[in-house]
Amino acid sequence: MFSIHHDDLPYQPCKLRDIEYGDAPVITTEEEAIRLANETRGPAMVLLAEAMAAAGDAPMLVTGDYNEPSGLDGTEAAVAAG
Repeated sequence: MFSIHHDDLPYQPCKLRDIEYGDAPVITTEEEAIRLANETRGPAMVLLAEAMAAAGDAPMLVTGDYNEPSGLDGTEAAVAAG
């Protein structure tokens, strides 16, 4: 069993909508959002992947606070709902 708590700054959903969240700059492009997500949470994901690889074929469960929005958050229905 693994538990992880990712860093949250900059939190892309807030910064894409120009909502104040820490001192991170406003994000204006998809590329910036992806780059900042990778920079913010990527190193922890590498460590998690390494730990999981070391566990071999054992059943695994990963829990925690990913501080990463769902891929469903940007659907047309979600955007229409505001």
